[in-house]
Amino acid sequence: MTYWEQIESMRKGYNGYYGRKAKTALKSQVKPVYDFIEQSGYENIEYSIDNLIDNEKMTAIYIDLYRKVGLRFRKKATRDLAKKGLQEDLWMEEMEQYVTQVAGERITWVAGTTKKLTLDTLRDVLAIDFEGGAVSIGGVKRKLIKELKFRLGKVEDWRALRIAHTEVMTASNKATHLAEDEISIPVVKRWITAPYGVASTEERHTLMDLESQSPHKGEAFNVGGTMMQYPGDPAGGAENVINCRCTIAYEPI
Repeated sequence: MTYWEQIESMRKGYNGYYGRKAKTALKSQVKPVYDFIEQSGYENIEYSIDNLIDNEKMTAIYIDLYRKVGLRFRKKATRDLAKKGLQEDLWMEEMEQYVTQVAGERITWVAGTTKKLTLDTLRDVLAIDFEGGAVSIGGVKRKLIKELKFRLGKVEDWRALRIAHTEVMTASNKATHLAEDEISIPVVKRWITAPYGVASTEERHTLMDLESQSPHKGEAFNVGGTMMQYPGDPAGGAENVINCRCTIAYEPI
């Protein structure tokens, strides 16, 4: 089993677990939209949607994911290459701070995508003639809500899975990267791409020949002109992070 396969095997259970959690959170984000339509109609929803999308459950999932996934991978890195002990309570605080400051931008991005999808879907659905067979305004609202739930539900599965894969990958690599300060022997970093075809970013990353680079601790990888400390590093932008399945490893010199 290759090193990438070992890491992917560790990630696999988290992908499924947090994929299900993310799907529940995506549903909770749009529930206030349905309540608004039921109570007030849809005419002013475009002006109210910023206040309707709820991030509370998604934020809680991100914090839980980065704490648990990160702790496991940091322990692995510490056990493999470091001698210093790991203070778990400090780690938990560090990960929560990371989520609120850095990963929080991704939570905002997820919410923004939900808003856009909701409004685009609403406009599309409103083009349908719901008046036929509807005996009341309430009937029209219920048909509208039903159609919205159906259409948004079709994209929730792949959105949730993409969120889970991206954040589990980032949390595992972020944790391994943070273990740099605890590694007590000279090492170089290795960027390990997934087998070709596993994810779209791997196809890009494989062509960049990133595995030939060997930066030292604290140094960054040159990813097509963008400097990244590890796979999933927010500095890489969405094109280098979303759906990425790469991993970082340390090689003793």
